[in-house]
Amino acid sequence: MDADAVRLEGPDIVCVDFSDGTYYNFERSRKITDSPVKLPVPGRMTEGVEHLEKKRPCVCNREGKKMSVIAKIVLLLMGAMCFLIMGLEMFFWEKSGSKFFPEPEPGFFHKTGVMAANQGLYNGFLGAGMIWSVFIADHGQAVSTAGFFLACMVIAGIYGGFTATRKILLKQALPAAAALAIVLAAG
Repeated sequence: MDADAVRLEGPDIVCVDFSDGTYYNFERSRKITDSPVKLPVPGRMTEGVEHLEKKRPCVCNREGKKMSVIAKIVLLLMGAMCFLIMGLEMFFWEKSGSKFFPEPEPGFFHKTGVMAANQGLYNGFLGAGMIWSVFIADHGQAVSTAGFFLACMVIAGIYGGFTATRKILLKQALPAAAALAIVLAAG
């Protein structure tokens, strides 16, 4: 389609003349018919087309930066902690719950088994997200993903600290907040 015929304007519109073969650095460009032209563009056209050969098609992780080893270790530890909590809440709540939490009334752990298993599943998702973030190649995406799951854990710990027991603030929210700070600073 001819740009002039449809009145296309702007920095991304480049008129192409194929009278001398392929167009500049678009070696694979070709005429499909007399009007539509296929141009494989490896980046966004702005001022000219000369710079496109040097531009990478993906702008993520330009510097090749990776998440620091300390941040990865912290995330793996936090993920492992979430999986331990998941195991306790999903599989050992009725047998071992009283070792970790006070029993407010007889039969409490039996009555709350289904609820605890559901809670445990959520902890498993948090742990999976933290561990997953360690294996994301793009630095920015890895830090963002880790930050999201750690922030979820901080929020859940604060909520649990005010609604269940204050110990959750120290056992869940504080370690997650410290891990979040480490990941954001050293990530």
